[in-house]
Amino acid sequence: MPTQPHFRIQHDTVNQFSKRTLCHGSLLHHLGIGRTHTHTPVLMPVTTNIVTIISKTGHHLIASQCINFDHNYWPNQTKFPGRWPGNFVTHDSTHHESGRRGT
Repeated sequence: MPTQPHFRIQHDTVNQFSKRTLCHGSLLHHLGIGRTHTHTPVLMPVTTNIVTIISKTGHHLIASQCINFDHNYWPNQTKFPGRWPGNFVTHDSTHHESGRRGT
């Protein structure tokens, strides 16, 4: 873990799996960007605590990751958690579970 303040800028492109790999603190970390940004050229300012991903073509924020050395994969903090945002299912009498296995 770095003890002194850190800052650098990287120029890169989001890969076909919508990820970027970053070497930080002598370790490789994987940054989740998002499938809609596949093959987008990006500018990546890296500080001691945060990695920011900015589109070079649209000049807007694509992703922001908090640096966490306890994990290898750093998810995009600007996205709503979960696969389908806003699609919530509650367990009440209006939702039926008859199609599930083991019931």
